Amino acid sequence: MVAGIVADVVAHLTLALIPIVGLLVTAFRLVWREGKIRKEMKEKIIEGLRQELRKLEHSKTADIREQVRKDVGNLKGKIDGNISEEIALIDASLRSIIERKQEKEYSAKREQLRLQQARDSVAACAQKIEAAVT
Repeated sequence: MVAGIVADVVAHLTLALIPIVGLLVTAFRLVWREGKIRKEMKEKIIEGLRQELRKLEHSKTADIREQVRKDVGNLKGKIDGNISEEIALIDASLRSIIERKQEKEYSAKREQLRLQQARDSVAACAQKIEAAVT
């Protein structure tokens, strides 16, 4: 009889523990699956962010290159403009110097002609005086 009671108690406990064991196994599997799903979601989010960052990096790199090219072009235009202005100023200065030189040369030639005429006049006077004295 004791054996029968023990067998009944064991059978009863076994029947009562089976749902509890099943519940524990199911709970463990749910927790494990939820952890796995969270890990996968986290990895997918991280990978998605990495891909978007790469895309952003490439697009920003292209934007930066384009902006640098544009700025260099603007700078080149300003430099070319400044150089053109400087060349124009130098050209005007050289033209002014050439004009003054030509005026001075003209004045020097005119002075040489005047001096030559004065010499000729002095020589003619000297000949008249010589002719008058002789």
